[in-house]
Amino acid sequence: EAPVETVSYSVALGMTMVALLVLVFLGSPRVMLLIAITAPFSLLFAVIAMYVTNIPLGVLAIGAIDFGLMIDGAVIVVDRISRRLGELDKGAKPRDVRRAILQATLEVERPVLFAMLMVICATVPLLTLTSIEGLLFGPMALMLLFTLIGALLFALLAVPVLATYFFPVGYKE
Repeated sequence: EAPVETVSYSVALGMTMVALLVLVFLGSPRVMLLIAITAPFSLLFAVIAMYVTNIPLGVLAIGAIDFGLMIDGAVIVVDRISRRLGELDKGAKPRDVRRAILQATLEVERPVLFAMLMVICATVPLLTLTSIEGLLFGPMALMLLFTLIGALLFALLAVPVLATYFFPVGYKE
């Protein structure tokens, strides 16, 4: 029970610290919230994927989560969206805002996909381990893979949709 509490505390602390750092560096609570939502979604996606694939979820697997890797794609997409919305005229219509969000997302879609796939591919060799090492590091590698896949899906599919609600009349830095 104590290790589970420690890992839960570490995960909550990690998500909080990432959210605060994003707030400090980007300076907008709406931007921070849009990026910070990535972490719980990615973790939920990974936990569901681990359950569906019947892979045991251990303390080591959850403890290996890297929140910086998890939010990278969302940071890039949100940054591009906010810059594109900052270029809009003051009286922009909702249709123009949605179009700007779509264009911004399409501009960074390929680079984000490629960057996240590189990180995903870097963890694949851990899946080739056998014996005790495979039993120990296999679930950790799969948890990381599922988390990164969830983060990628969130950054490219959910962030643009949520941005239309977070920035209905545009965004100014």
